[in-house]
Amino acid sequence: LQGGEPLSHAVTSTSFSHRAMLGSYYTRSHGLVFVVDLWSIHKSLQDTRVVITDVLQHTHITRKAVLLLANKQDLSGALGEVELIHCLSLEKLVNRHQCRCLIKLCLAVLGSGKTLDTSISKGVEWLLDYISHDYINERVQMDTAHKRAREEDKRKRERGEVRKKA
Repeated sequence: LQGGEPLSHAVTSTSFSHRAMLGSYYTRSHGLVFVVDLWSIHKSLQDTRVVITDVLQHTHITRKAVLLLANKQDLSGALGEVELIHCLSLEKLVNRHQCRCLIKLCLAVLGSGKTLDTSISKGVEWLLDYISHDYINERVQMDTAHKRAREEDKRKRERGEVRKKA
């Protein structure tokens, strides 16, 4: 989540086909929200594990907060929290990459006219509190400055190659 960015701009990754482009968002991200479907995760467990691993090991995600919303926990056959942690190797991943992580079992859709599941709002509140009270803003500014410097170096090299050809 980026401060001031509407949630309507969230990047969805149901097909996982645009993973490569997600890296460009990491330097400006202060935290992450993963939504996992506990009921149908059996079908996409390997893909989910690969995506979470790829994201958490990225240089600009290390030490950032991760909120994992485990949806559809009410359905028969849904994974439990302990099973989810085990199947995705979450404990090992978040420890290795020094990410603070909170898992909230939730129901994203409670029905027409119902209020938001309190697990979701408490999870988002935790994430925002973590972001606002810890060192992340300084970290994001530093990562962004490094990224800009690398991009500027790349542009200079490309301009140099163009001049050599001319």
